Amino acid sequence: MEYYLPTKVILGRVEDEIKKEVDLLSPIKILLITGGQAMRKAGFIDKLLKLLEGYEISLFEGVEPNPSPALAERAKKETDLIIGLGGGSVLDVAKVVATELKKPCIAIPTTAGTGSEVTPFAALYDMEKKKKLSLMVDFPTVAIVDYRFSLTMPKDLVASSGIDVLCHAIEAHWSIYSGFLSDMHAKKAIELVVENLENSWKGNERAKEAMSLAALEAGMAFSQTKTTACHSVSYPFSIRYGISHGAACGLTLPYFLEYNYQVSRDDCSDKRGHEFVKRRIKEIVGFLGVKDVEVGKRYLIGLMESIGLPTKIEFDTEMVLKEAFTPERVGNNPRLVTENNLRRILIEIKK
Repeated sequence: MEYYLPTKVILGRVEDEIKKEVDLLSPIKILLITGGQAMRKAGFIDKLLKLLEGYEISLFEGVEPNPSPALAERAKKETDLIIGLGGGSVLDVAKVVATELKKPCIAIPTTAGTGSEVTPFAALYDMEKKKKLSLMVDFPTVAIVDYRFSLTMPKDLVASSGIDVLCHAIEAHWSIYSGFLSDMHAKKAIELVVENLENSWKGNERAKEAMSLAALEAGMAFSQTKTTACHSVSYPFSIRYGISHGAACGLTLPYFLEYNYQVSRDDCSDKRGHEFVKRRIKEIVGFLGVKDVEVGKRYLIGLMESIGLPTKIEFDTEMVLKEAFTPERVGNNPRLVTENNLRRILIEIKK
């Protein structure tokens, strides 16, 4: 078993931490990469610039969801340090730029969802070709998780990102690459989501703080295991139909819980065997606080409905089938996913 997480993780107030972490890296020039107007309106950009007075800072604003390779290229500037301030898309662009320039990166998440602050993965999108590009990048050098940034998240983003956390954690736990240490993070993340997601969506600050921790825990888990079939199937829903990433992942999560539990010796992808996989799924059901897989499936559907996410959508089944098989993710699933089996799952979520 291996576990590699070189990122220095800090849970704390950004005003207490950012200056001393930057000073330790001794940059002359800093490139700050951030999102759209929401970051500026919330005062986050001005706050960070004030905290880093005295440094030469270049600002790249305007990273939107599903960023393109061209955008990541435009963000590149001569610098000694990259700071990413924003949601998963912003942090992904910051990691791509830092990796290509071979410079350190400080990741400051402003949402509670992606876990991008502690993973070596980045997603860019070619919207003309309707393709997602999954990139291996360097881990951020430092992650500063200050839950207060997440307090301004709109309710739809709280819902979608919260389900994304749950998908990351559950998929990490049933991944064929799961291990003892990733299991601990996955279990904690699932339990935190179960206890806090609905209250976070309703606006409870303590629950929002817990969801920031859940996102971090889930990120630590899937940084080691990668994601599985739910994520693979989600991409055409996001690219073709504009379904937010977390909501798109959550659409099939209840059905893959059931599907993976029905694993047999003949279609098991995990070298630890089909009985091991069944125990994994039972463990997940226990983390959800329910008694069996069928109840777990209903619980997940009900959770999505309770926070305003769709559980059925309209789509072209054959198109999704054609584009849903991302080999590096489907191959991580503990049960072999066939076209016919996926078609049956898609029927369940189609309006």
